[in-house]
Amino acid sequence: MRQPFFDSPRPLVFAHRGGAALAPENTLEAFDNGVALGADGLELDVRLSSDGVVVVHHDARLDRTTALTGPLDHRTAEELGRAGVPTLAAVLSRYPETRLIIEMKLDTAACAQAVVRAVQEACAAPRVCIGAFGARALRVARALAPAIATSAGREEVRW
Repeated sequence: MRQPFFDSPRPLVFAHRGGAALAPENTLEAFDNGVALGADGLELDVRLSSDGVVVVHHDARLDRTTALTGPLDHRTAEELGRAGVPTLAAVLSRYPETRLIIEMKLDTAACAQAVVRAVQEACAAPRVCIGAFGARALRVARALAPAIATSAGREEVRW
């Protein structure tokens, strides 16, 4: 199946974590900056909050990039939002024309289900590519939404 995400007459430039070297990574500030600088799309990382909301954050812990400490999954989406961690739904809504590479940092069915649901609720399937290192999350995402592009997982790349 040909995925609309990959349709382009030229190579595309994605701002990794929004342009992590230019603004705080995986934040709306970074994403705004990446888009303003002309990136064709944004790459971001997602995890689940304690209340099951898909939030945009790379690390399992909050210490490195926020004023909070401890494991991200011990905090609600509301708590994380107050610390500058956006939800995936907010990012999808804020950038309705922008391509997104969404990397699932959790290799779980719950993460894949929540990501697919957020993408579908935003009607964003044609402009999204879901990635993960883990095979389980990718398998679930592909089964739930074959119309959403996915990248190769770690084992698939080895093959």
